[in-house]
Amino acid sequence: MLRKDYYQILGVDKTATPQEIKKAYRKLARKYHPDVSGDNPQFRQRFNDVTEAYKVLGDPERRKIYDGGGVEQAWFNESNFGNIKDIFEKTYRQQQEQAKSEGASERPKTPPKSSAGKQSDKSRFNFGDIFSHIVDSVQTRLDPEDKEPETVKKKPKETKAPSLDIEQPLEITLEEAWKGTRKTVSIKREKPCVLCGGAGQVSGQSCHNCFGKGIVQSSRRIEVAIPSGVRTGSKVRVSGEGNSQGDHSGSLFLRIELAPHRFFRVEDNGDLHCDIPVDAAEAAVGAAFSVPTLEGSVKMRIPAGTQNAQVFRLRGKGLKPLRGSELPGDQYVTIKVMVPKFLSQRERELYEELQRLAPDVRRDLYP
Repeated sequence: MLRKDYYQILGVDKTATPQEIKKAYRKLARKYHPDVSGDNPQFRQRFNDVTEAYKVLGDPERRKIYDGGGVEQAWFNESNFGNIKDIFEKTYRQQQEQAKSEGASERPKTPPKSSAGKQSDKSRFNFGDIFSHIVDSVQTRLDPEDKEPETVKKKPKETKAPSLDIEQPLEITLEEAWKGTRKTVSIKREKPCVLCGGAGQVSGQSCHNCFGKGIVQSSRRIEVAIPSGVRTGSKVRVSGEGNSQGDHSGSLFLRIELAPHRFFRVEDNGDLHCDIPVDAAEAAVGAAFSVPTLEGSVKMRIPAGTQNAQVFRLRGKGLKPLRGSELPGDQYVTIKVMVPKFLSQRERELYEELQRLAPDVRRDLYP
C-alpha cells in the first residue's frame, strides 16, 4: 500500500499549526460528509481519507511519527498505534545486542572513528530495521484481501437526502394581509456542530457538544416582509434561513394563518363576507347606508322589498391579488332584517295599521 500524503489530503503545508489543520479538516468534512454528498462512492472515500488524515495530523504524537517517515496509514488506528513504541524499543535492543556480540568476536585494538568523531556504522541505530518491523506488524494485522480498513464502516444507502428547508406557521391580521406588513419572527434552525465539523465524533470519541448527532440547534430572530394579498395557506419563502449543512442552506417557509376577524369572513379565493343589519322599514321601502370595507366605508343602496339573507356584491372590495395578472376579491354583503322586540305605543299602532293593510302572505301556502 502506498503511503498517503496526509498534508496534501487536508490541503495544508507541513508547517501548518494544529489550528490550521483542524480548520482544514472541518471544512472538508462538511463538504464530503455523507449527509451532504449522498450515496457518492468517491465523496465517501474522500470523507474517509480526510478523517484518516486528521486522526494522524491532529494528534501531536502520531504527527511526529508520521513526519519522521510514516508507516502504512491503515495501521494508524486505536488498536495498533500503541505498538509503535514497542517496535522501536525491540529493534533498538536487537541492534545493541548484535553490536555487542560482533564487538566481542572481532574486538579491534583501536575502534574506528569517522572524521567527525561519530560512532561506527555497526553501533548506529538502523532505522531501516525499525520500519521493516513496522511493516511486518502491519501485515500480521491486516487482511490483504480487505478493500478498506476495519475501522471504516460502510453507511447504509440513503434513498433521498434530508431536506434543509423548514416550515413554521405565522398568524397575521386581515388588515395586515390586505396592506402587507413586516413581521419579526423567531426561528429554530439546525446547523453542523462547530466542534466536530458535523462528523459526530472527535478523535474517535462521541462529540460532547452535539452528543454524537453532528448537528446543533440555534435560535435567532429575523424580520420578514409579508406581501399584500396573502391568505390562510399562503407560504412566504425566505431564502437561506433554513437548516444548513456544509456550504448549503435551505429556505424558511412561513405558512400564513389569518387570525379570526370580528366583522369579516374570508374565503380562500380572497372574497370577503359580512352581515349588515337593516330594520323592517328599510327593507320594505329601500334605503342607502354606509358599509365598512378594508379600504374604508362605502355607500350602498338596497332596493324596496329587500328580503332577509339577501346578498349584495361590492366588486373589487375583497383581498388584493397575489399576482398582478389576477383580479382582486369581492365583498359580499348579507342583509339581516331586524325585527324589534320592544315597541312604543305609537310604533305598535303603526305596525297594527300596516298589518290591516298588508295582503295575506299565507293564503297560497297549501291548496
